[in-house]
Amino acid sequence: MKSKITNTFVVGFAVFAMLFGAGNLVFPPYLGMQSQSNWLWGFLGFAVMDVVLAVVVMNVIASKKDGADGIVGILGKHLSKVLMLALYICIGPLVAIPRTAATTYELSIAPLLPKFNSIIFSVIFFGLVLILCIRPSKIIDIIGAVLAPILLITLGVLIVKGIMNPLGRIPAGGELYTSVHTGITTGYQTMDAIAALAFSIIIIAQVKDYKLKNKSEERKMIRHACYIAGIALVLIYGGLAYLGASVAGVYPKNISRTDIIINLAKDILGPAGLIVLAVIVAAACLTTAIGLVSSCAAYLEKFTNQKVSYKVHCTAVCIFSAVLCNVGLDNIIALAAPILDFIYPILLILIFLATMKESVVSRQARYGTITGVIVFVSLQLIENLTHVSAVTAHMPLASYGFAWVLPAAIGMIVGMIIGRIVPAREAMGYGN
Repeated sequence: MKSKITNTFVVGFAVFAMLFGAGNLVFPPYLGMQSQSNWLWGFLGFAVMDVVLAVVVMNVIASKKDGADGIVGILGKHLSKVLMLALYICIGPLVAIPRTAATTYELSIAPLLPKFNSIIFSVIFFGLVLILCIRPSKIIDIIGAVLAPILLITLGVLIVKGIMNPLGRIPAGGELYTSVHTGITTGYQTMDAIAALAFSIIIIAQVKDYKLKNKSEERKMIRHACYIAGIALVLIYGGLAYLGASVAGVYPKNISRTDIIINLAKDILGPAGLIVLAVIVAAACLTTAIGLVSSCAAYLEKFTNQKVSYKVHCTAVCIFSAVLCNVGLDNIIALAAPILDFIYPILLILIFLATMKESVVSRQARYGTITGVIVFVSLQLIENLTHVSAVTAHMPLASYGFAWVLPAAIGMIVGMIIGRIVPAREAMGYGN
């Protein structure tokens, strides 16, 4: 039997691997290249809005008796179900899961085997995902004990060699404000806070299977596992950002994000670079796909009151994703983007409220805050769909992606005022 410490590290590595999608692989090097000598500040902005936020979300969910349902429950039974279903569908089979296969093909297979058929690859990819997902009790062990170490070792080789033998000097340049701004917005837009919420369902289930003494021990293991994942993510993202900064004076300024990481792999590791990159991307995408498929299937089983089994949902999600990754994925992403823009601020404010005691933020203030955010995202959705003049884009903090903070604050203040007036009226006899 594994020790508690071993299990904690396995869960921590699994959280790291599931959050480290291949899409996130390309952000830090690009950020470092753009920030140049201010790369550390840009990276810190990214780390706070990506890593720290994701770790906080998972810890908040673990502290709740009903998990994620305990966070969205304030919306009411039916509305909370709709919100969570939209979340799992958007971040699952509609966008993120098909994209893992498409990314693996483009960065791992096509550069090495350009004539390999993409349809055949998608069948193989999701067939493997299905095999690894079909037994939910083994998922964390497979990711944390097998795939995550492969991912960490290959990334470590690339980063350590790149630091020991830099491709160039980090040039002076890059505005401090711009670097921090880009880091914050990029970290926020990865939407890893949503991914953390989605993954929490299998993380919590796995920790329960370890048969610890009590709920306090379970929460402690999840908390420590999240710290392990957070440290690993910070080290990897920081290393990649440094590599990007080191080639700011070497690579052309208009180079794409994907080409930066491809060229880094080739220039640092030589002929073997593309193979190492292929392993990194494949491991990153596979772990994310396994985590998402399993999480979606587990939630859908719960949503259908166990009338449709976990295995059936796993199979359906894999088949749907295998088809979608080969037909019009860009259009699907464009369709899902407004939905994600709608639900992301709502989920973030619900998570924030979940950290506050009702003695600090009253129920009326909570409803006011949520109402303010819903009004904002509804207006933003209308603007995006109709392409009318964007009022929301000119609101405070809009350039950071936090334009919804002001409506939330106004809603909270209004709710607090109402909360004070209503009890006062009732005390005076007006409530009858």
